[in-house]
Amino acid sequence: MGFFSSIAKTLFGSKQESKQSKRESNQSPDSPPKDSEFPYTQGDAAKFTSDLIDGITDEQRSLIVKELCHLYDSDSKGKESIATNILEILGESDWHWREWDYWQSRCIAKGLWAWHMMFCNPYPDEIDWEKEREKTKPETIVNSLKAQEAKDLIKDYINGDASIKTKADVISFLKNNSEIFEKIRDRRIQEKWDSKPHRTNASKEEIATLLVWTVWDRMNFIRNVVRCRSCGMKYKVSWVADHDEEFFKATKTAKGNPWKHPKILPNFPGGIADVLSN
Repeated sequence: MGFFSSIAKTLFGSKQESKQSKRESNQSPDSPPKDSEFPYTQGDAAKFTSDLIDGITDEQRSLIVKELCHLYDSDSKGKESIATNILEILGESDWHWREWDYWQSRCIAKGLWAWHMMFCNPYPDEIDWEKEREKTKPETIVNSLKAQEAKDLIKDYINGDASIKTKADVISFLKNNSEIFEKIRDRRIQEKWDSKPHRTNASKEEIATLLVWTVWDRMNFIRNVVRCRSCGMKYKVSWVADHDEEFFKATKTAKGNPWKHPKILPNFPGGIADVLSN
């Protein structure tokens, strides 16, 4: 997905690729090539991200960094396993990933979405008022009640002269008094919603999975920049999706972004920054 597979092959040929591959096979996440000017390693991506997990011990943090460094050679299934292992390390800790806590509400408020947020939806369940109101009629409410329950539904809204004896009378009353019906309708919609469980926030499993993918994204970025610099090339950054680019633009004006390493992208959870030769 970066410059390397297309540009380096053309410029240097298969012999150079063979040398490059041999060098990389002996390279750890903490050892960038000596001829690279980029000051960060893939291990830094793991460390800097784990530094933003609050509510854990130094020992847990150290174990998490070691686990994240296994991403260097893991496939997507391996990432799921690493997320599971991290959750085991965290145990019953009341942990919080500072980046997620910072961006979750902003994602909702600004409609932000990053590619790997497919693993961790920031949006809570909300009532679709337009849809619920459209399908909730006086008959919808009254026909589900017993006669006395239906009459009790409107007893606070009728005067002594009104004759309400049957459910049909209640339906007629609601149809002729739209403001009263709207109050009752919205109250019933809310009560029905509150009676069922709903998603209010992402689960710890989802957050841990997004954290793992974010570290993976940052590792990939560092690896591709180091490759580019090692070949004596300049690079430019692009984003795999428009919504990732919009997210990146939002980070430029975001005060208090927990990620304090602007040279390492993405500087928000779950984005994919591509590296292209320039």
